[in-house]
Amino acid sequence: PDVHYPHQYEQEIRTLQYRDWQLAVETEERLGEHGVGGTLNRSTGAGSSVPTEKGLWIDTEKDLERLVRRINNPAENIREIAVDLEAHSHRTFGGITCLMQLSLRRKSGGSSLAGGSSSTIETASDFLIDAIALRKVMNHHLAAIFANPDIVKVMHGADSDIPWLQRDFGIYVVNLF
Repeated sequence: PDVHYPHQYEQEIRTLQYRDWQLAVETEERLGEHGVGGTLNRSTGAGSSVPTEKGLWIDTEKDLERLVRRINNPAENIREIAVDLEAHSHRTFGGITCLMQLSLRRKSGGSSLAGGSSSTIETASDFLIDAIALRKVMNHHLAAIFANPDIVKVMHGADSDIPWLQRDFGIYVVNLF
């Protein structure tokens, strides 16, 4: 193309200094046999002591605001988020982002949902965000989190997700793993 638009966070990305905690190797004593979070912390069968949790659905701005407050709360000490996007491209030229899956690291010894208890935004680890219902407010609430170099964004196969975040929500990523 004849015109080049610079990345609005180019300076932050070029000068990013990895935090010591990002480069530290965790011990099994601290993480446990199955790790603290993510899919390694899912049920492994009947009688398993590994907690099981379903994703919490977010489709209102009020709930998205609560999640953002939790991520930004210094007492939570959230240093990484795992993100995946799902898009729909059937009968469209460019497609549209429909769903954001966002996970937070579980606290050591995370709570099991046995006994009928249910997760809330303040206690859950996995969130399914309705990107269609919240399309007009995603940037307002999530852009600062994705641009924050103190929060590592963990994404797999982000070669599609990064352009979708930029195209559909004007969200740019700093500190991607």
